[in-house]
Amino acid sequence: MMCEQGNYRPSNESEIDWIPTIALRPHHFLKPSVKRAVEGKGLGAKYRLAAAVAEIVRPFLLDSSGYYNDAWGKSRKDFKRILGSQEKIYDKLRNLTDEDIVHLDVKPDPICNTCAIGRHCTSINYQSTYSPGDTVTRESLYLSKIYDALKEGGFREGEDFIFQITSHVLIDFREQNLKAEDNLGESKIEFNSMLVKVRSLKEVIPFL
Repeated sequence: MMCEQGNYRPSNESEIDWIPTIALRPHHFLKPSVKRAVEGKGLGAKYRLAAAVAEIVRPFLLDSSGYYNDAWGKSRKDFKRILGSQEKIYDKLRNLTDEDIVHLDVKPDPICNTCAIGRHCTSINYQSTYSPGDTVTRESLYLSKIYDALKEGGFREGEDFIFQITSHVLIDFREQNLKAEDNLGESKIEFNSMLVKVRSLKEVIPFL
Protein backbone atom coordinates (compact mmCIF):
# COMPACT_ATOMS: atom_id res chain seq x y z
CA MET A 1 0.00 0.00 0.00
CA MET A 2 1.10 3.58 -0.53
CA CYS A 3 1.34 5.76 2.56
CA GLU A 4 -0.43 9.08 2.61
CA GLN A 5 2.17 11.43 4.07
CA GLY A 6 1.01 15.01 3.77
CA ASN A 7 1.04 16.82 0.45
CA TYR A 8 4.61 16.09 -0.57
CA ARG A 9 5.71 13.86 -3.40
CA PRO A 10 8.63 11.52 -4.02
CA SER A 11 11.68 13.18 -5.56
CA ASN A 12 12.59 12.18 -9.10
CA GLU A 13 14.85 9.16 -9.14
CA SER A 14 17.56 11.16 -10.95
CA GLU A 15 17.85 13.36 -7.86
CA ILE A 16 18.41 10.48 -5.46
CA ASP A 17 22.18 10.13 -5.23
CA TRP A 18 22.69 10.79 -1.52
CA ILE A 19 24.21 8.04 0.59
CA PRO A 20 22.82 7.93 4.15
CA THR A 21 25.18 7.84 7.11
CA ILE A 22 22.52 6.44 9.42
CA ALA A 23 18.84 5.45 9.23
CA LEU A 24 16.31 6.46 11.86
CA ARG A 25 12.61 5.91 12.21
CA PRO A 26 10.86 9.30 12.38
CA HIS A 27 9.43 8.65 15.85
CA HIS A 28 12.90 7.75 17.11
CA PHE A 29 14.36 10.96 15.70
CA LEU A 30 11.74 12.93 17.63
CA LYS A 31 12.77 11.42 20.98
CA PRO A 32 14.35 14.18 23.14
CA SER A 33 17.48 12.08 23.71
CA VAL A 34 17.99 11.58 19.97
CA LYS A 35 17.38 15.24 19.12
CA ARG A 36 19.91 16.29 21.77
CA ALA A 37 22.46 13.86 20.35
CA VAL A 38 21.98 15.14 16.78
CA GLU A 39 22.55 18.65 18.13
CA GLY A 40 25.83 17.41 19.61
CA LYS A 41 24.63 17.65 23.21
CA GLY A 42 24.90 15.21 26.10
CA LEU A 43 21.91 13.29 27.38
CA GLY A 44 21.31 15.66 30.28
CA ALA A 45 20.00 15.31 33.81
CA LYS A 46 16.37 14.82 32.78
CA TYR A 47 17.27 11.76 30.72
CA ARG A 48 19.32 10.27 33.55
CA LEU A 49 16.50 10.84 36.02
CA ALA A 50 13.87 9.35 33.71
CA ALA A 51 16.05 6.30 33.07
CA ALA A 52 16.60 5.78 36.80
CA VAL A 53 12.88 6.02 37.54
CA ALA A 54 12.01 3.68 34.65
CA GLU A 55 14.46 1.10 35.94
CA ILE A 56 12.82 1.19 39.38
CA VAL A 57 9.19 0.99 38.21
CA ARG A 58 9.84 -1.56 35.46
CA PRO A 59 8.98 -4.65 37.58
CA PHE A 60 5.62 -3.15 38.54
CA LEU A 61 4.33 -2.37 35.03
CA LEU A 62 1.41 -4.42 33.78
CA ASP A 63 1.61 -5.13 30.08
CA SER A 64 -0.76 -7.78 28.81
CA SER A 65 0.04 -6.81 25.20
CA GLY A 66 3.69 -7.87 25.49
CA TYR A 67 5.00 -4.56 24.12
CA TYR A 68 7.19 -3.59 27.06
CA ASN A 69 8.90 -6.97 27.29
CA ASP A 70 9.36 -6.94 23.54
CA ALA A 71 11.12 -3.57 23.68
CA TRP A 72 12.86 -3.53 27.07
CA GLY A 73 13.08 -7.11 28.27
CA LYS A 74 11.92 -8.76 31.48
CA SER A 75 14.54 -7.65 33.98
CA ARG A 76 16.52 -4.66 35.19
CA LYS A 77 19.58 -6.30 33.65
CA ASP A 78 17.86 -6.28 30.24
CA PHE A 79 16.81 -2.67 30.74
CA LYS A 80 20.31 -1.48 31.64
CA ARG A 81 21.88 -3.40 28.75
CA ILE A 82 19.47 -1.82 26.27
CA LEU A 83 20.08 1.66 27.67
CA GLY A 84 23.82 1.11 27.29
CA SER A 85 23.38 0.01 23.67
CA GLN A 86 21.26 3.06 22.90
CA GLU A 87 23.82 5.39 24.45
CA LYS A 88 26.39 4.07 21.97
CA ILE A 89 24.02 5.12 19.18
CA TYR A 90 23.69 8.58 20.73
CA ASP A 91 27.49 8.84 20.67
CA LYS A 92 27.44 8.12 16.95
CA LEU A 93 24.73 10.73 16.40
CA ARG A 94 26.76 13.33 18.28
CA ASN A 95 29.63 12.75 15.86
CA LEU A 96 27.62 13.36 12.70
CA THR A 97 28.81 16.21 10.50
CA ASP A 98 26.49 18.84 9.04
CA GLU A 99 26.77 17.25 5.59
CA ASP A 100 26.01 13.72 6.75
CA ILE A 101 22.70 12.28 5.60
CA VAL A 102 19.99 10.79 7.82
CA HIS A 103 17.50 8.41 6.20
CA LEU A 104 14.10 8.77 7.88
CA ASP A 105 12.34 5.54 6.98
CA VAL A 106 10.01 2.90 8.39
CA LYS A 107 12.61 0.13 8.26
CA PRO A 108 14.05 -1.06 11.60
CA ASP A 109 16.89 1.23 12.61
CA PRO A 110 19.83 0.95 15.05
CA ILE A 111 17.56 1.85 17.98
CA CYS A 112 15.17 -0.94 16.97
CA ASN A 113 18.15 -3.29 16.97
CA THR A 114 18.70 -2.66 20.69
CA CYS A 115 15.27 -4.07 21.60
CA ALA A 116 15.09 -7.20 23.75
CA ILE A 117 13.03 -9.03 21.10
CA GLY A 118 11.86 -6.40 18.64
CA ARG A 119 8.76 -7.98 17.11
CA HIS A 120 6.95 -4.62 17.19
CA CYS A 121 9.72 -3.12 15.03
CA THR A 122 8.82 -5.28 12.03
CA SER A 123 5.05 -5.42 12.53
CA ILE A 124 1.76 -3.64 11.95
CA ASN A 125 -1.75 -3.90 13.39
CA TYR A 126 -0.75 -5.22 16.78
CA GLN A 127 -2.45 -4.48 20.09
CA SER A 128 -0.25 -2.58 22.49
CA THR A 129 -0.55 -1.09 25.96
CA TYR A 130 2.23 1.46 25.47
CA SER A 131 2.66 2.09 21.74
CA PRO A 132 0.30 2.53 18.74
CA GLY A 133 0.23 -0.67 16.72
CA ASP A 134 -0.22 0.95 13.30
CA THR A 135 3.48 1.40 12.60
CA VAL A 136 3.21 2.83 9.08
CA THR A 137 0.57 5.44 9.91
CA ARG A 138 2.50 6.51 13.00
CA GLU A 139 5.78 6.93 11.15
CA SER A 140 4.02 8.77 8.32
CA LEU A 141 2.54 11.27 10.74
CA TYR A 142 5.88 11.90 12.45
CA LEU A 143 7.65 12.31 9.11
CA SER A 144 4.97 14.79 8.04
CA LYS A 145 5.76 16.83 11.16
CA ILE A 146 9.47 16.89 10.29
CA TYR A 147 8.70 17.79 6.68
CA ASP A 148 6.44 20.67 7.73
CA ALA A 149 9.20 22.04 9.98
CA LEU A 150 11.72 21.87 7.13
CA LYS A 151 9.40 23.67 4.74
CA GLU A 152 8.53 26.35 7.28
CA GLY A 153 12.25 26.80 7.93
CA GLY A 154 12.88 27.56 4.27
CA PHE A 155 14.73 24.33 3.49
CA ARG A 156 14.43 23.11 -0.09
CA GLU A 157 13.78 19.74 -1.62
CA GLY A 158 16.71 18.68 -3.77
CA GLU A 159 19.18 20.77 -1.78
CA ASP A 160 18.48 20.01 1.88
CA PHE A 161 16.35 16.89 1.63
CA ILE A 162 14.90 14.50 -0.92
CA PHE A 163 12.26 11.77 -0.91
CA GLN A 164 12.66 8.13 -1.81
CA ILE A 165 10.08 5.37 -2.04
CA THR A 166 11.15 2.30 -0.06
CA SER A 167 9.51 -1.13 -0.01
CA HIS A 168 9.06 -3.33 3.04
CA VAL A 169 7.40 -6.56 4.15
CA LEU A 170 5.99 -6.31 7.68
CA ILE A 171 4.28 -8.87 9.91
CA ASP A 172 0.54 -8.24 10.23
CA PHE A 173 -0.64 -9.22 13.70
CA ARG A 174 -4.27 -8.73 12.69
CA GLU A 175 -5.19 -6.87 15.89
CA GLN A 176 -3.58 -9.48 18.15
CA ASN A 177 -1.00 -8.70 20.79
CA LEU A 178 2.72 -9.21 20.33
CA LYS A 179 2.63 -12.57 22.09
CA ALA A 180 0.58 -14.10 19.26
CA GLU A 181 2.10 -16.93 17.23
CA ASP A 182 -0.87 -17.95 15.06
CA ASN A 183 -3.00 -16.21 12.45
CA LEU A 184 -0.21 -13.83 11.45
CA GLY A 185 0.13 -12.46 7.95
CA GLU A 186 2.47 -10.37 5.83
CA SER A 187 1.87 -6.90 4.47
CA LYS A 188 3.88 -5.38 1.63
CA ILE A 189 4.07 -1.62 2.01
CA GLU A 190 5.69 1.31 0.27
CA PHE A 191 6.89 4.25 2.31
CA ASN A 192 7.74 7.75 1.13
CA SER A 193 10.97 8.09 3.10
CA MET A 194 13.19 11.16 3.42
CA LEU A 195 16.93 11.64 3.06
CA VAL A 196 17.92 14.83 4.87
CA LYS A 197 21.14 16.64 5.71
CA VAL A 198 22.07 16.83 9.38
CA ARG A 199 22.53 20.61 9.28
CA SER A 200 18.91 20.98 8.15
CA LEU A 201 17.66 18.76 10.98
CA LYS A 202 19.69 20.71 13.54
CA GLU A 203 18.03 23.93 12.44
CA VAL A 204 14.48 22.63 12.87
CA ILE A 205 14.96 20.59 16.07
CA PRO A 206 13.91 23.54 18.29
CA PHE A 207 10.54 23.57 16.48
CA LEU A 208 9.84 19.84 16.83
